[in-house]
Amino acid sequence: MNRPKKQHTYPVSESKGYAASPSQSRSEYHTARWQRMRRVFLNQPDHIYCVRCKAQGRLTLAKVVDHIVPAEICGDFWDTSNWQPLCRRCNDVKAAEDRALIQQHKQR
Repeated sequence: MNRPKKQHTYPVSESKGYAASPSQSRSEYHTARWQRMRRVFLNQPDHIYCVRCKAQGRLTLAKVVDHIVPAEICGDFWDTSNWQPLCRRCNDVKAAEDRALIQQHKQR
């Protein structure tokens, strides 16, 4: 008897309804290495709170590791000095900013 294929669900995103599916995001985000490094990074005392919220005087728990300079531009996905902790809302805003930067970079 064949088992039905598992339905993959993706976390709900505040701005789009759903986060990107694996086919729409970098393959590195779907590895055990990324999950492990992300967890270690967010558990460090300096990375508990969203840096954008903190700059505005709010303390919001960080849930996302963001590349300060988009990985498509910087070229080194695993460079932890290019990572920052963000909350989901700030990550959604920054993702839109990053898309514009990446488009400009590709046009050069």
